[in-house]
Amino acid sequence: MAQANIYKCKPAGEVRVMTPVLIGSMVIAVIVIVHESPRLFAAILVAVLVVVAIVVSYLYMPRAVVVDDQGVGVKQAISGNFIPMESIRSVRRVSKREVFGSGLDIGVGGLFSYTGTVKNNKTLGSFSLYVRNTAEMVFIDCGESGVVLSADSADELIEDILARKSGTTKL
Repeated sequence: MAQANIYKCKPAGEVRVMTPVLIGSMVIAVIVIVHESPRLFAAILVAVLVVVAIVVSYLYMPRAVVVDDQGVGVKQAISGNFIPMESIRSVRRVSKREVFGSGLDIGVGGLFSYTGTVKNNKTLGSFSLYVRNTAEMVFIDCGESGVVLSADSADELIEDILARKSGTTKL
């Protein structure tokens, strides 16, 4: 039995810029609402919702991609996703245009990561999204749907998955 390889998910590009900008905008909006609002309860409710949105986005952020002989797993603080090796049809790099061309249906777009679900994308169909580095995105085709994820090295990740899929696992 071969050992699992772990590929870290580190933020890059616009995620590094968008996260502080979005959090700063939310904090400024909450301060203005709390300060200007004649209804204290409504202002506090908005503040709580903003904090919850930030915490949930942080907890669902992809932390690592784990590849072993059984499949590919995406690790998150709260949950994760596992793709069995036998369900993987193909693996390839994808561009931002392919992934984000039709928008994000459900999820977080740029606060710590791009995490969510896209339905009926023109080029990729329906897929789940676990991306922190848009320059290193990989599409895993699972037939009916797929998964787009990123890791520090998309090429190494693809090579590892394909090697395990063909039965020539590298250590």
